Amino acid sequence: MTDNIKFWNKQADRFSKSGNNESKKLVEKSSEYLTSKTNLLDFACGTGQSTILFADVVQFATGLDYSDEMIRLATKNKKENTNFITGSLDHDMLQENSFDVIVAFNVLHLIADLELVSEQVYKLLKPGGYFVSYSPCITEKKTLTVKLIKILGKLKIFPKVYPLTSEMLINKLMLKGYTKVLSDIKGKTIRNNFLVLKKEVDDDKE
Repeated sequence: MTDNIKFWNKQADRFSKSGNNESKKLVEKSSEYLTSKTNLLDFACGTGQSTILFADVVQFATGLDYSDEMIRLATKNKKENTNFITGSLDHDMLQENSFDVIVAFNVLHLIADLELVSEQVYKLLKPGGYFVSYSPCITEKKTLTVKLIKILGKLKIFPKVYPLTSEMLINKLMLKGYTKVLSDIKGKTIRNNFLVLKKEVDDDKE
């Protein structure tokens, strides 16, 4: 964990200067699950590019990342309806059943215990809330890019990327109490899965 934080802290300035075309596409793709009353959590928000874009269409957007340098740079661009927190999904500032939507873009392939992430997201979501993720599934295709990613991970030049297929990703995230809404797989070099899960409403508590 410490080594990964150091890596992402070093990458923070480059991320803040990079374009946000992918962020715009992902925010747009997520738009049907958002309203002007949505309370949104952007998990692994990096320098907050997606968070700021989400803030234009939701009531409040919180960006969360364990890289303190990423969060420092994200905070420079914060809006009145945004907040940025350093930490992870178990942060004590995050309340159970408080978010309408939780997004996780380009991060789940870097996490060993996806079952734990799914449980933590489930606790934070309101009943009827959405878990929206976008994840490279690097074992879907055997390409030179995928081989390079694996080699860089083994050499510890890049954080370890866990071998995922779309089926594995869904199986690890799908807890009892979730309904799969969408699984959209695209990409030629690397297959990416845009996955939407919905936390079911407990009819007994309505």
